[in-house]
Amino acid sequence: MNAFCPSLTKQVGDFGTINIKTGDLVVEGNVYTHVDIAKIADQHPPVPTPEVDHHEIPFFEVRELEAKADDGE
Repeated sequence: MNAFCPSLTKQVGDFGTINIKTGDLVVEGNVYTHVDIAKIADQHPPVPTPEVDHHEIPFFEVRELEAKADDGE
């Protein structure tokens, strides 16, 4: 099983799609340099914050399931 290990070559503002096999973001552009949105993004510069080791990737079309653990009795 491959552990999720994001590539270190990503920049603030990168967007794209997730490669299902590797879990890596395939960069398709950057909001700060993309021709259609760079002017809007300039009004909202990145804000430096402390580094975190928690990453979230939202998934759509996911169903919630209820499950109970069997205690073997």
